[in-house]
Amino acid sequence: MFPLNGATSAKEVNGVNKVTNRGTHPILATVPYYASPVWRRLKLIGPQAESYIAWKLGRGHIFFWHDCWMGDTTLADQFLQLPHSSIQVHDFFDDIGWNIDRLIQIVPLTMAEQIRSIPITPHVDDQIVWTDTSDGRFVTKSAWQLVRTGSNIQAVFRPRLPFSVGDCGRGLYQWMW
Repeated sequence: MFPLNGATSAKEVNGVNKVTNRGTHPILATVPYYASPVWRRLKLIGPQAESYIAWKLGRGHIFFWHDCWMGDTTLADQFLQLPHSSIQVHDFFDDIGWNIDRLIQIVPLTMAEQIRSIPITPHVDDQIVWTDTSDGRFVTKSAWQLVRTGSNIQAVFRPRLPFSVGDCGRGLYQWMW
């Protein structure tokens, strides 16, 4: 699997998060009152796009509960009844691998065993993967399809100009008279 273009690792993606959201997962972050209209609209479609983002585990600098690194869904979605913090995956590593004692403090033993079976590669950055393409690469076309067919298209694109020449002519006519 290949990373998204641009931000290729959790370090790069979370670096932006730490500056803008102070270590909070982007889905949970609030948009400050001074944010630009573009950021406000992107926040609206974030949950829709987030379902197409997965992570290939490396150093573990991704969110334990809110990033999709264990399959098709996040741990937060699997365990709605458990409290979810902004803890990161690497917080469950020790010198030899997974810290099973720490894991069973927050997830059931069966899930802790599944997590322990996932290999850790601490010398490699976590890799972000766009799941809507066969090779995991982000392509604008697939993101556009997601936005275009989604219910939030008006949240992203607010038309300020007429859509057709006819609309333009009617607007000009109304303005002149």
